Amino acid sequence: MAGMKKAVDFVNRLYSSKHLILVNTVSCGVLMGFGDISMQTMERLNSGSKDPHNWRRTGRMVCMGVALGPLNHAWYTTLDRFLPAITTSTVLKKILLDQVIASPMFACSFFMGMGTLEGNTAMQSWREFTSKFWDVYKADWSFWPIVQAINFRFVSPKFRVVYVASATYVWNTFLSYMKHMEEPEVLSVLTEEASSKLPIQDTISSAVATAAKPTLNS
Repeated sequence: MAGMKKAVDFVNRLYSSKHLILVNTVSCGVLMGFGDISMQTMERLNSGSKDPHNWRRTGRMVCMGVALGPLNHAWYTTLDRFLPAITTSTVLKKILLDQVIASPMFACSFFMGMGTLEGNTAMQSWREFTSKFWDVYKADWSFWPIVQAINFRFVSPKFRVVYVASATYVWNTFLSYMKHMEEPEVLSVLTEEASSKLPIQDTISSAVATAAKPTLNS
């Protein structure tokens, strides 16, 4: 019991207002990195590839996660400040604002930032963002509203990152796939999936299966 109490006290201190922005920033970086590690592992297992893990690619994903961490923290803090209630109408407002404002903003920041880390020009990064945005955004609408409905309705603000962690891990794996996929064939597959209105789980499964094709190994 003493050990459990110490663990609870540690978590409470970790997620206190004093440390929250640091915890959220580090969490975003770690989760983005693990998402990429998972994606690369699945690519190798499904294709039988013996290629070594691309740690530079994972490192770029971690850097991008750390860069986006403070933005995520500021966004959710602002939402909770201006919409503190947990009524159904308030939760729906938060979900709508999150999808209409935050999702496009973070998607743009992700692709532009990753492009910069890869040495691409701003125009090259912008073209990649515009070519992949609608596939990412449609998947976003299939996945995050349900996750955030639970988050905004039942989760204490200071523990949001704990709840979102598992969902973010899945989403970051998908983002890593979208960022590093070979464009022509994979985009056509994702377009077919979106037109069929498949749920995000099926879209991600299809993405992973497509990544297994020898012609699409990264």
